[in-house]
Formats: sequence, structure tokens, C-alpha cells
Amino acid sequence: MSRRTSISDISDYRKLCAEAAEKDSIFATFRNHPVYTSIVETVNGEAGAQYATVAINRFPIIAKHLDELRRNDLHGGPQMFRYSDIGAFSPTTLRYIKFSVDMREMFGDLDGMRIAEIGIGYGGQSRILRSLFKIKSYDLFDLPEPLLLARRYLGMFGLENANFFDIDAGEFGPYDLVISNYAISEVEKSVQDKYIDKVILKSARGFVVCNREFFKYSYPGFLYDPVEFCRKIPGASQSPDWRDEISTNRLIFWPHP
Repeated sequence: MSRRTSISDISDYRKLCAEAAEKDSIFATFRNHPVYTSIVETVNGEAGAQYATVAINRFPIIAKHLDELRRNDLHGGPQMFRYSDIGAFSPTTLRYIKFSVDMREMFGDLDGMRIAEIGIGYGGQSRILRSLFKIKSYDLFDLPEPLLLARRYLGMFGLENANFFDIDAGEFGPYDLVISNYAISEVEKSVQDKYIDKVILKSARGFVVCNREFFKYSYPGFLYDPVEFCRKIPGASQSPDWRDEISTNRLIFWPHP
């Protein structure tokens, strides 16, 4: 048996992604499957409301795009919550919206950017960003099975300029922005080093959300902690003001605005 390299490198998750990519019946409900809700669709209804409030307060034009953003939830059968001010959404979609607003605040308009995302779920963050900005190109990196699933999901929207890569597939970049919502903080050091060398160091900007609880309590020495991670990226630091649903999560970013 091959060695597990990340929190999502488990057979049940990889199998579900592969089957959802191939079978209509599983694709229709994969986002509400217990395996998937333990890894990707993890946000509860209350946290979703908090994400929505922050996003709309900071970037009010979001309110004019709610129907387009809600299309993220047309596929995969996610658990939906009805909010009094914005209607029905998956809370995880609301997190993608809030993170998109965070990126805009930190880096300005994302129009025309070449973006890489490490650990892509089903492609939801990618679709939200490309609903709000005119992205030049978007490279998605993950295990083979999630890549297949994201290819199918994003294909439902006819999105262009999306590329799907295994990190061992070749050389990549340069990029204007690299994103990772938790994933890079949940893979072992040897895999982190690959992403740092082949993707992260080739990006002018970075928005990397770290699952600090996983750093602290799981597999000591298996992963770089946030301080070690920052030392590997020139100009990177932890944001002192950024907040997530889990207070111990951290945002690593570069360059400084």
C-alpha cells in the first residue's frame, strides 16, 4: 500500500471523486455524501451566514451577483441553507465568496491574472472567482481523482482557460496569484516542497489558508508549521487581522499590500 501523503489522500474520498466524475447518479449528490462533507463541504449554516455578511459588507456589488454565484450549487446536491437576506446557498459556497472578497481586498482587481490553485475540491473556488473576475488562466492542482471531478463540474459551466495538473506532470508558471484553501497545510513536507518549488515560488502573490489545528495536533514533524512555511517563501507572513470560521486557522500571504 502506498504511503498516505495528505489528509484527503484516503481511498474512500478518492473513490467517491472518481465515481462522481464518471456516474451521473453519484455526481448528482456527491457534495452531500458523508465522505465529502468531512473533507470539502465542511462549513455549517451559521458560519455560512457570517461569511455572507462579511463578503457583502466589504464588497457590496456581490449583492447584485447572487443569482450567478448561486449557480455554484446547481450541481452535486449540496446541503442548502436559506438565509433571510440572500436566499438559499451552500455554506461552503459562501466561504468561497468571502475568500474571493479577501483576495480582492488584499491584491486589488483580479482581472487578467494567471491563477494557480492547490487542492481544488470540486472546482468551486475557481468558478466563484471566474464569476466575479475576468481571469486570464486558471491552473488546478490536486490528486488525479479530484481533478477528474473538477473537470466534470467546471465543464458544466463551459469555463475556458482551465488546466488540470498533477504536481509531478511537469513545469508550471509563472503566476500572478497562487491560492490554497487549507490543502497545502495538510500535505506532508515532501509534497509541500514540490508545490513550493514548482508553483508557489513562481507566483508574485499568494493567498494560503492554513489549518492550524492540523499543524498542531496531527503527525508532529510531518508538515511545516506556518512559521516554517513562511520562511520558505520570500516576503511571506501570517496576516494578523484575517479571521476564519475557526479562530486558529491562519492566512499566509505575499507580497504585502
